[in-house]
Amino acid sequence: MEQRLPVTLIRALPIEEAARAYTLLKTLRPHLDETLFAARLAAQRALGYELYVAEENGRIVGVAGGRPVCNFSRGPHFFLDDLIVADTERGRHIGVSLLAHCERSAAARGMGEVVLNARPTAKTFYARNDYAEVPSPMMRKAI
Repeated sequence: MEQRLPVTLIRALPIEEAARAYTLLKTLRPHLDETLFAARLAAQRALGYELYVAEENGRIVGVAGGRPVCNFSRGPHFFLDDLIVADTERGRHIGVSLLAHCERSAAARGMGEVVLNARPTAKTFYARNDYAEVPSPMMRKAI
């Protein structure tokens, strides 16, 4: 049986259209209200955060967001902070398309890899797309 691939437009979302991504991104980040979303998006964009959307017939069906990073341990890479596809659209490879878009964009800018923190429920998706789990020494402290 042939897989049905989405007819989607993947594009960078201009800041003036960012509110269109709020509802879908809120399903991934439920703590965000519209004011906090706008404030955090502005702060992140000032640091290089990029927001991409998958659209079908003018409707946003997926969102990906991340930022270019360069550090001593990994060198230049793209850190994928957010990736979400509407529940009704899952299984149609929209997430794969968004992920591939981020990978191509990063590669075109000389970044050696895409790095992300995966929720346990998303690890299978990333593994199917050739992402390897790495031991993370990540720790945090609220201050």
